[in-house]
Amino acid sequence: MDGNKKINGRNRRVIIDTLGLIWGVVVHAANLADGTMAQRVVDPRLGYLDRMKKILADEAYEKVFREWVTQNMLGVELEITANPPQSKGFVPVKWRWKWAGICPV
Repeated sequence: MDGNKKINGRNRRVIIDTLGLIWGVVVHAANLADGTMAQRVVDPRLGYLDRMKKILADEAYEKVFREWVTQNMLGVELEITANPPQSKGFVPVKWRWKWAGICPV
């Protein structure tokens, strides 16, 4: 369930730059893998993302998406933000929630 929109069975993948500008959005069934769906958001926009230096993502994108970025986006670093190991409950991680106050998606 998408907790923000209260819609069962849907997930959103959003590409947002550090200014809060939207570069891409895909809404898909919740049973699809995070890493695979991230590729589908980024791939059609590769030509527009030539100045990108770093992608910030959470732990769900660690394996499949990291491999894809390494193979398809030379010179782009994938930084995985993670919760501190001793944390319990919701802990805002640097950059992860910055877009939420800016982006209407």
